[in-house]
Amino acid sequence: MTLFFSVTAFGQLTTTLKNEPTPLPSSQDTLIGPPGIKITKLADGSGWFASKYDARGILQACGTFLDEKMTMPHGRFKYFTHTSADTSTRYNYQRHQTDTTFEPAKTYLSTLGYFSHGEKSGQWTDFGPTGAIIGMATFEHNKLNGPYQTYNTSTGKLSVEGQFVNGIREGSWNLLSFEGDTMSTDIYKKGEVVKTISHLDEKKFRLKKVKDAYPKYNFIGYLNSHLNKTGVSGEGTRSAMYSFTIDTAGHITNPSVAPRNSSDHQMDIEVDTTIIDVILQAPAWIPAVQSKQKVEMEMAFNLDVEYDKKHVRVSETKYPHNAAKDAATDMFNNSNASSRVGH
Repeated sequence: MTLFFSVTAFGQLTTTLKNEPTPLPSSQDTLIGPPGIKITKLADGSGWFASKYDARGILQACGTFLDEKMTMPHGRFKYFTHTSADTSTRYNYQRHQTDTTFEPAKTYLSTLGYFSHGEKSGQWTDFGPTGAIIGMATFEHNKLNGPYQTYNTSTGKLSVEGQFVNGIREGSWNLLSFEGDTMSTDIYKKGEVVKTISHLDEKKFRLKKVKDAYPKYNFIGYLNSHLNKTGVSGEGTRSAMYSFTIDTAGHITNPSVAPRNSSDHQMDIEVDTTIIDVILQAPAWIPAVQSKQKVEMEMAFNLDVEYDKKHVRVSETKYPHNAAKDAATDMFNNSNASSRVGH
């Protein structure tokens, strides 16, 4: 994280951020400092309010200093993230059309924290694009000291929690599941793990174990029996990951194909549509079960495809997975990801 410790540091701020959503404080004097920096003297004369802009005039960060030269940050600081407008397209295999999604340019408060006479102090908070909290850390005299938390960006639930003492981890650090249950606890002493406790054998996790969805028939055999009667306009071979959801009634929904590196996009669409049309017509599966309740499950098949003008043939290696398990695994893998509020 780049901080406002001097005019030079302020001018070199590189994080991409945006226009402040709240008005600047009332002022008596305003002067322009280094390029991209606006300095405003506070009405009560207690300090200077500084704003850092990028070349487009988009505010990157703002906060107060005790001195005009910006060597002593003091008080609240805000950092903003700006994302540019983006247009994405995705082929809808159920409707046989290309869907276009437009995401407008967006600016959001990404970090809020406080300085006390040049040192980070108190709670610093990271926010996601929706305004949800994704991380919190506590500082004392510029060191992590106190509660530290990160949150799952998909569910908003707590994912990691623990305590820092003088900049090092101390005591119990919990790793939580996608659903907010504690999966494991690491016991730290002076920054080193001295014990790890797994909670995965507890009853609540045994009850949440998922029995995978499955077909009562040979799924690949079914595909080939129908694809063998269908040809496409070209010929060749390719591989792709085909995914779909088995709903609680056992029906196949939400088909998709992982992007592949190919120069023949139209041929990809033709082959994929032919295969997915057959997948969508497949007989119902036995749905997945968790805690004696039927649940949705995402299935994924890595298919090797041979095609010509008379036939399409597939072979596969199956990779079934449960979205909740994947999310918990991803969360575990990312639990040590860096955050602006701490590290």
